[in-house]
Parts: sequence; structure tokens; C-alpha cells
Amino acid sequence: MTYHTLVCILSIDWGDIINYTIGVNEEKCIACGICVRVCPTGTLEMDRKKGMVYNTGIECDNLWGCIYSCPTRALEISEVA
Repeated sequence: MTYHTLVCILSIDWGDIINYTIGVNEEKCIACGICVRVCPTGTLEMDRKKGMVYNTGIECDNLWGCIYSCPTRALEISEVA
């Protein structure tokens, strides 16, 4: 299983910062591009030649619409220690 990761920052009510990693599971990703279309910041992009989604390194705004819209659940989020 191969993952592409990016770090996202979420501000909690108390001002704490939590770092998250979003991974793209290449085995589950069907390259439909839905996650890319719902991403408002351009964090996710599609590589048409390779037929896979990748992150651009642009900070995630934590709306996580990509995770909820993925039909194969190929995107995963986990807290970074």
C-alpha cells in the first residue's frame, strides 16, 4: 500500500494546533477526480498520465469534503504525533 501525504493544521476552540496527515491509498483510488473537484484550496490534483491523485503541498483548509466524497474511501486522515 502506498500513501502520499500532506500535513493539515486544525485550530481548536482553545487555539491548539493539531497536525493531520491525509493519505491517498493507490490500491483503492480509481482516479475519478471527485476529491480534486471538491477541494477548494488545490491541495489535491490529478495526474492524468499516472491515473492517480496526489497532493500539491498546498495547505489543507480542513473542510475534508474530499474524504467524505470519495466513493472508494481511498483517502484517510490520521493525527500526526
